[in-house]
Amino acid sequence: MIFMNKKLIAKKAAVLLISAFLLCILTGCGAAKLPEVVEQDTLKIGKNGAVTAYLTGDFDKTYYNVHELRDMAAREAVDYNKNHPVAGGGEAVVLKAAELFANGKKVKITTQYADTAVYADYNGAVLFYGTVAEAVKAGYDFNTKAADNEGKILTGADIRKDGDRKLIITDVRAMIYCPGKVTHVTEGMKRNADGSVDTTQSEALVYILMK
Repeated sequence: MIFMNKKLIAKKAAVLLISAFLLCILTGCGAAKLPEVVEQDTLKIGKNGAVTAYLTGDFDKTYYNVHELRDMAAREAVDYNKNHPVAGGGEAVVLKAAELFANGKKVKITTQYADTAVYADYNGAVLFYGTVAEAVKAGYDFNTKAADNEGKILTGADIRKDGDRKLIITDVRAMIYCPGKVTHVTEGMKRNADGSVDTTQSEALVYILMK
C-alpha cells in the first residue's frame, strides 16, 4: 500500500509539473508583470510585438482640461491610422485612456500600438523587438556591453553570435516591461525588483536580451 501511495504521489507531482510548464508557456513565464497602477512613463511589449505605452506628466488646469487632451490625442491617432493601414485589419494606434491621478496633479495617457515599428514611427523613437539576427539585418551595430544579474559581461560580438535570441533595442526613457525574462541589459541600466528595466538614465541605445 505504501508503495502504491508513492507511485500515486509521483504521478500527481508529474501532472502538476506539466501543468505548471504549460501555464508558463501560455502566460509568458519569467516576463515582468505590469503593476496594477502605472504612475510613470512605461512601455509594455507583448510577445506578438504589440506595445502598450503609458505616458505621464504634470497636469496644469490653467492651460487645458483632460477632455481636451483626450480629444487631441484621439484625433492624432485617427489621422495617423488613415495613412497607415494595418495588414489583416485593425488600427495601428488606439488611444485607450487619458486620465488624471495623484489628486489631479498628474495625467496619464495610455495608447496601444500594433507593434514596435508603429510605436517607433509614431513617436520618432527607436524601439526594436525581434531576434538578434533580425536586428543585425536591420543595421544595429551592437556597440554595447550587456551584463547579467551577477555582473558577467557580454560584448556586442558575443551577442551577435546567438542569432535566435530575442532582444529589445530602444532609446525610449521609461520602465520597460518585456515579453520574456531579461537575462542581460546594457551596462548601467537598472533592473527593477519586478523584472522590468529602467532606461530613464540612459544616454544611448539600450539593448535588453531575453531568455
